[in-house]
Amino acid sequence: MKSILSNLTLSFYLLNLGCAKKLYDNYIPFNNAPDWYMNDLFRKLNIKCFWSEPSVVKVWEHISTAI
Repeated sequence: MKSILSNLTLSFYLLNLGCAKKLYDNYIPFNNAPDWYMNDLFRKLNIKCFWSEPSVVKVWEHISTAI
């Protein structure tokens, strides 16, 4: 699904090497909240960004061992 927004928070990214290098080279100076800043960078660098619904990330219940 193509979106006007570039990401759904900073939960998970799957990048190729070229995209990772572009982001690395342009990340500093950091000037906003991380997810908003990544949206700005994706637009500035003309990066194609998609997400899936439902999410491909699974959350497992964590049982605490703390007393």
